[in-house]
Amino acid sequence: MAVDISDGSRLWEAPLEASTPAGGGFGCAPSATPVAIYGNPVVVGDLVYVGGYNGKIYAINTSSGALRWVYPREGSLEPIVSGVVVALDRLYFGCSDGKVYALDTDTGDKQWEFSTGDKIWATPVIDGETLYIGSFDKKLYALSAVDGSKKWEFETEGAIASVPLVYNNTVYIGSFDRYFYAVGAADGKMKWEFLAEKWFWTRPVVCNDTIYVGCFDGKVYILDAESGDEVVDAIDLGSPIYSWPVLVEDKVIVATEEGEIYAIDTANNQA
Repeated sequence: MAVDISDGSRLWEAPLEASTPAGGGFGCAPSATPVAIYGNPVVVGDLVYVGGYNGKIYAINTSSGALRWVYPREGSLEPIVSGVVVALDRLYFGCSDGKVYALDTDTGDKQWEFSTGDKIWATPVIDGETLYIGSFDKKLYALSAVDGSKKWEFETEGAIASVPLVYNNTVYIGSFDRYFYAVGAADGKMKWEFLAEKWFWTRPVVCNDTIYVGCFDGKVYILDAESGDEVVDAIDLGSPIYSWPVLVEDKVIVATEEGEIYAIDTANNQA
C-alpha cells in the first residue's frame, strides 16, 4: 500500500498472491490473504521491493502499484521474515530455508545463493562489497556481495535474529545467548563481548562512539564502541525491546513491547 504523507490518503494498494510456503517461519499457520509482511520494504528509483511470508519477493512500481516482477516466478520459497536490502544493482534477503539470496533488481533473476545451517529471520547489511547476516545456526556470516562466497563466520552460543551494525571496521551483533558482540569486520575475530540478562533481537545504533542497544530484559545498554564497557548504567524501560531504535538528531528513540516510546538524550544518556 502507498499512502500520501501529506494527508494520509491511500494512493494505491497492491494485493499480493497468497500461497502456502514450504514450511519454517514462525511456526504458525500458513499465511492467508492478505499476505503477512514482517520485513521492511525498500524503495529504489521507481520500484519498491518487499518480501512476503508467502515465500515470495515482489518488485512493485511506486507510482501505479503495478507488479514489475516476482521471485520465484513459479512456486514459493519458505517464509520470508527478513527485510530486503538493495546494493550493487542487486536485492539481498535471508529466508526461512536458511539461505541468503541475491537477485537482479531489474529482472528478479537469481544471481547467487548461500546456505547456512538454519533459518534466517535477520535482515542483511551491506558494507562496501561485503554482506553481513546472522542465522539461527548461531553464526554471523560475512559474504561477498558480488558472488556469495564466504569470507568468514563467527559462532555464538545462540541463534541470531538481530541485524548487525557496521561501524569503524567492526561488526556489532546481539545473540540469543544473551551476549552482545564486537567482531572485526575484516577477519571475524571477536574484539569484545558484553553479557546481558536476556537475549538480543534488535539492531543497535551508534552516536559519538557509543553503542545503544535494546534487550529483551527491557533495558537499553549504553556501551563504549571500542572497549564494550558500560558508559553508564543501563536504562530500564520495564518491557522487552525488539523493535529497531532510531537516531533522530541527538536522541535515540526506543519503543517497547508495552507500546511505550522513549527518547534517550545522547548528551546525558537519560530517558
